[in-house]
Amino acid sequence: MKIECDGHKFDSNEEYELSLWLVEAKSVGLVHSFTHHPDSFVLSDKVAHNGKHLLRKHFYTADFKVKTTEDIGLRGGVDDFTYFVDVKGGFNLYNNHREFSINQKWLFQKFNIFINKVEPTKWFHKHWCPKKALLTEKTKQIRKKYLHCKLLEDIPK
Repeated sequence: MKIECDGHKFDSNEEYELSLWLVEAKSVGLVHSFTHHPDSFVLSDKVAHNGKHLLRKHFYTADFKVKTTEDIGLRGGVDDFTYFVDVKGGFNLYNNHREFSINQKWLFQKFNIFINKVEPTKWFHKHWCPKKALLTEKTKQIRKKYLHCKLLEDIPK
């Protein structure tokens, strides 16, 4: 399900919600900048044999490239506090967690870049839930999955 907000098209609600978290983190100086769907990495060129096409080119695009100002719990920075993030929800209809795992290993082996898998629900419970993600659209009640999350304003400075 694609979600469009502020000129950005998000692949899932989880991806959109993590972008809300990144905006809040940027507003308090934890995140310096972030890019949604940064440049893709070519993991394998197309393959032909005897002039016939055998395999398509394979590439990977992270959901976010994040530049932080301090350690926020991501691993494998490209340089000081620059990380790549792939957003995954808890439910896995198309087995994309396995595909992600293969791409993660392949990217690290080929480019020495680690891709962090972030599940927003777990991330929000560890850090805080963005205000815009906390309530349901229709009833304006707290979403059950975020019931026990803190808000940014609840965290001591």
